[in-house]
This record gives sequence, C-alpha cells and structure tokens, in this order.
Amino acid sequence: MSHLRLRLLRLGEPLFSSCGKPAFSSREAAVCFGCLTAYVLAFFVCCTESPASIWWLTSVPAITAGWSWGLRRGFVVGVAMSPLNALLFACVGLPGWGLISAMPGVWAHALAPLAGAVFGRLHDLNLAVQKVRDEARTNQRDLQLTRRSLDATLHLLSEQAQQAHHSLAAQGRAEAENRRSQQELARTKICLTRSSLTDLRTDLPNRRAARDFLRHQWIAAQQRNRPLSCLVVAIDDLAPIRALHGLESADQVVCETAEILRDSIRETDRLFALGDEEFLIVGPNLDASNAQECAERLRALVEVNTVIIRQTTHHVSISLGVACTTHAVGSEDDLLRTAQQALFAAQFQGQNCVVCCEAAPAERRPLRLASALGQ
Repeated sequence: MSHLRLRLLRLGEPLFSSCGKPAFSSREAAVCFGCLTAYVLAFFVCCTESPASIWWLTSVPAITAGWSWGLRRGFVVGVAMSPLNALLFACVGLPGWGLISAMPGVWAHALAPLAGAVFGRLHDLNLAVQKVRDEARTNQRDLQLTRRSLDATLHLLSEQAQQAHHSLAAQGRAEAENRRSQQELARTKICLTRSSLTDLRTDLPNRRAARDFLRHQWIAAQQRNRPLSCLVVAIDDLAPIRALHGLESADQVVCETAEILRDSIRETDRLFALGDEEFLIVGPNLDASNAQECAERLRALVEVNTVIIRQTTHHVSISLGVACTTHAVGSEDDLLRTAQQALFAAQFQGQNCVVCCEAAPAERRPLRLASALGQ
C-alpha cells in the first residue's frame, strides 16, 4: 500500500507543476498529497458500494485544483484524471481504459478539465480582483502618504514664507527707519548749514555767507567787466536805547531797520548782517553813482521811520559807507575794506550821512580816504 502511495505521489507531482513555473512548495505538496489520498480512498469506497458515482467524483479534484491554484493547474489536474482513474481501475482488477472510453466515462473525463479550467478561471479572476484591490489599497496608502508629505511640505513652505515675510517687513522697516534717519540727518545738516550762514536775530545771511557771496560776485564782475558795489550800513546811537529799554528793545530796532533795508533794495542785491549793528549790501552791476543814490534813499527811509518801544516813539538813523569798482583792482576783501573805511568816514563826519569811495590800488587808497574824511 505504501509503495502504491509513493507511485501516485511521484505521478501526481509533475502533473501539478505549471509549465515553466516551479513545482509545488512543501505545503502545497502536502495538501496535494492529502487530496490525492482522499480521492483514492473515495474511489475505492465508490467501487465497492456505487461504481456509477465514480464519474461524478472525477471532476472534484479538477474543480478543487482549479479553485485553489488557478486555471492552468485545474486544467492539468482534469487531464490527469484519465490516466489516474485508469490506474486505479487496474488496481481493482477492472479494465480502466475500456471504462473510460465508454459512456458515461468519456463525458466525465471530458468535463473534468473543463470544470478545472472554469473554476481555475474564477480563481484567477478572484486573484486579479484581489490584486486590483490590493493595488488600490496600496495606491490609497501612497496617496495618503503623499498627501501627508505634501501637507508637511506646504506647512514648511508656509512657515518659510511667513519667516521671509517677517524678514522682508523687518528689512522694510529698517530701510524706512534708515531713510527717515537720512532725511532727518539731511534736515539737520541743512539747518546747521543755514544756522552757520544765518544771523539768528535778524534771520539774514551772516558775515560768512557775505564773504562767499561777495567772492562769487567779484569773480563774475571781473570776468564780465561789470561794476560791483558794497554798502556797509551801521545804526547810529543804539546805545541809549539799549541802556534805557534793554537788549530786547535794541534788538527790535535792529530787526525793524533790517526789514526796511531788505524791502528797499533791488531783487538782485543781497543784504547781510555783519555784526550787532552793521549790515552789508552787495549790489551786482551797480556803479558808484547809483550806489550812492541807493544809499541816500535808504538813509532817508530809515530816518523817517518811527520805532515804538513801550509806547515811546523813537527815531533812529544810519550811516553808510559805499565802495564801488569798475576795474580789476585788488580783491573782494579790498572792496569790503574800502566800504568799511568809508563807513568810518561817515561816522566821523557826524553820522546819518553817506560817504562813497571808489576802490583803487593800495598806494592810492589812503589819499581817497583822506579826501573822503575832508583832510
């Protein structure tokens, strides 16, 4: 009996091997051996009790193999049932091939491969559907992982964008603050420059601005051969007002006088504050006669002006020294010095007057000044 089982196992194992595929694994071989043993036992039982039921039993191994292992193996098992049944019939002393080739053996052995193929096809379709489902689950898991990865990436990008936005905002605020600082620095620089060139009491350009303006006008006058005049103005007898009413009242007199001078000169002329009580008027393209007429007009305007200090009426006067040149002699400093010497001569004559001197070389200037002083 054991020899018969070994022969059946050796006969059935190559039949269960798919074409080109490896044979059954040890587990599948054990299952196949168990099924084969059960079929042999069932075959012997049917031969002794009901031989007609053998033909119905023939398709069971093919159906089982097809449903368990697929179309190809189900078909192979169905085909292998014919020699297997012939061998089993021979073991019990019956003509196997004769019974198989007769009816209904032909139909039974013809239906066995077909049944194995059909159930094998169903098995393959079931595997394909399961494979599609597995792939769908795998794709769904991959999509979920991808979505999580994308969400994490988007979150990271959002944080980076927010950081970049905050950085840009901070940079913009820093740049705005820097611009404001630069603008404030520029305004401060302008204010400092203006303060350095402006008399704070009268809001007129000061001595430094006067020297720069006079230098440029001197160069322009020499290049274009045009006259240039300087008028140095001094307020007469301001000390009594300062002693009687204080410094603020004296400053009021100085500011009102500066306002009269500023409103009475030409648009091309410039008025400067040289000191506490002195002013300078630079007249481009202004000859000596016109400069003297301008000085007389300014003296008269200041003389008729009335200054009210603490409900008290005061009259002030000014003395003017005029210097003009129509030749390229000396320098702008010589021209200003000549105008100051003319002012000294006017104050020496008794104040409230105008003295005009024409700028000349150094060796002739004392003679002209002496004539202006009446010596």
